[in-house]
Amino acid sequence: MFPNDPDPIGDMQCIFAVKSNIPFLVESRKFPISFSEHLFYTDDEVGEYINVPAFLKKDYEYGIFIKKMQVSEIGSNMVFKISSQDYPEMETLRELIKIPSVAIDYKYIEGGYHKTMFTFHHSHMKEVTKFIFNARRSFGYGFPEYIGPNRGLRFVIEKAQTSGNIVASSLTINPPRNESEKMKELFSTNWVRRARYTSKSRTDDFIFRIQDPESINHQVFREISGEDRIYGANITSGIYLLYSKLVFEHYNPMFYSNHEYNGQNLRICGLIPENYGGTVVESVAETVKEFPDLDVKLTYSSRLKYDQNSLIQVFGPDFTT
Repeated sequence: MFPNDPDPIGDMQCIFAVKSNIPFLVESRKFPISFSEHLFYTDDEVGEYINVPAFLKKDYEYGIFIKKMQVSEIGSNMVFKISSQDYPEMETLRELIKIPSVAIDYKYIEGGYHKTMFTFHHSHMKEVTKFIFNARRSFGYGFPEYIGPNRGLRFVIEKAQTSGNIVASSLTINPPRNESEKMKELFSTNWVRRARYTSKSRTDDFIFRIQDPESINHQVFREISGEDRIYGANITSGIYLLYSKLVFEHYNPMFYSNHEYNGQNLRICGLIPENYGGTVVESVAETVKEFPDLDVKLTYSSRLKYDQNSLIQVFGPDFTT
């Protein structure tokens, strides 16, 4: 662990790699570069937005590849969408998020393989194994590149940086307790939590480590591992719904999103490919405009740096007020 590394809620980690005949993957095998992806779920599809660095347009061979794949431009960036509506085998990835303790760490393409990095609780090893077997059949070829103890945020960052520079960002917000009784219960105790995946549905799904689980309302929190104080909860909030909507409109590929509540403020942290950093600020600014009572502070944003082979200042100083 290094400074400000969030509490690793899942004690196990897996990198599952699949190879398929999706044209982007087939063509990407020609190039020694990894592409970061942003995996999302809706009621109708499982999709991925693939980040294509804009500077590749200046390279002759990459330029041909970009035109052939009809990569879309969003502002100064480029993305390519893959959907289960076109490639039904991707629906298998929906089975992954049905496992209660799974949280998606990072998604990327490397050597022509889709690679999904996720964490989970050891009590769900059987379910993870079943997912791997089913996904292998659906895609025709797949294997677990790694299954073992959770190697922490540093490993996620090291993998992500092979696709470009990464920015760590954090903000603090006064939590929206007054939206519903469920919100009051949610913020009645201290916790850390991970966003499990990105969804366009009307709820957001989180996995929590609760500081004092004896005081929680079990109609709000569902138990995953009482021994390890791990619980899950689905959240419906006007603020979250608007922000999620803006995330997709602006294409905001934040990953490893983690939150901490200290009894007063909610700190939201995440990692972003550097060339998409502006979209985060845009999404937050538009949300605050619609909810002017929110007390939002952008507390930290910095490209990750190495100091004698150690990452420093990931999400800035600990917050206390």
